[in-house]
Amino acid sequence: MRTRDLVALVIEQQELALQREKVEQHHKSLFAYNPQPVFTMDSDGRFISINLPAVSF
Repeated sequence: MRTRDLVALVIEQQELALQREKVEQHHKSLFAYNPQPVFTMDSDGRFISINLPAVSF
């Protein structure tokens, strides 16, 4: 692989990491600031996370 190919690959990986971070922050914000109860469960039906409106539901 040539140097410019490696540089392009690193830049692409950094851009993908930034996109993933933005999506993750967006989902966290939707979860935290949603006025409706929101929760996630694992495949066994156990709660993994709950937002504040779900706690007071």
